[in-house]
Amino acid sequence: MTHDILSVKLYELDKAIGQMHSRIEQGEMDCPEQVEKDIQELRRECRENREMLHNKMKYSKAKLVGRIAEAYDKVDQVIQIAQEQLGISFTEETTKELSAENKILLAEYFLDFAMQASNYALLMSLEAIHAQNDQPTQNP
Repeated sequence: MTHDILSVKLYELDKAIGQMHSRIEQGEMDCPEQVEKDIQELRRECRENREMLHNKMKYSKAKLVGRIAEAYDKVDQVIQIAQEQLGISFTEETTKELSAENKILLAEYFLDFAMQASNYALLMSLEAIHAQNDQPTQNP
């Protein structure tokens, strides 16, 4: 059971990474107007996906997931406060002002954070498999 659930999620992740590669490669070949259009579309997708995930977690029947949603909200607030204190933001208006080099640097760190998140997902997956294997099997 655990393996099936994780396999579906890994398939979704593989698909998303493939799309990311394709979008980056296509963006390098597209005209500036098309890249701008793609940026706007991706910003909309990110907002929608973030809201969908937040609601899914917030209204989950599992108490642990609700707590994670609350923690995520707190982390988001801390990030917003830090951005205000540093005078930076990742809104459309402020990212336009960043140099290409700084944008690449930020993208690199965001990918590092994504890798760290995937490592935590792997750790939790292995712990779930281990816990499931440790459960006594029931005879039908």
